[in-house]
Amino acid sequence: NKEKLKEHIQKEYDRARSITKTKGDFCYFLGSVKLPYTDEPVLESDSQWASWNKGKLAKTLPLFAELGLLSQTPVEG
Repeated sequence: NKEKLKEHIQKEYDRARSITKTKGDFCYFLGSVKLPYTDEPVLESDSQWASWNKGKLAKTLPLFAELGLLSQTPVEG
């Protein structure tokens, strides 16, 4: 349930901020990614780890964009 996930993320972020009283102190692991990121297909030549990471990013990045935590912009090429 994406709405519950979004609420959970916000609640945990608020909780962490209230404890530490600082900014930038909370994150979720998306996978190994450099932003901006361009979708990359899983290739047969990829290592097992690279295949896992690309598969994970294919799920997490669109979800985080849908929740409003990241933005997606189409690019040419």
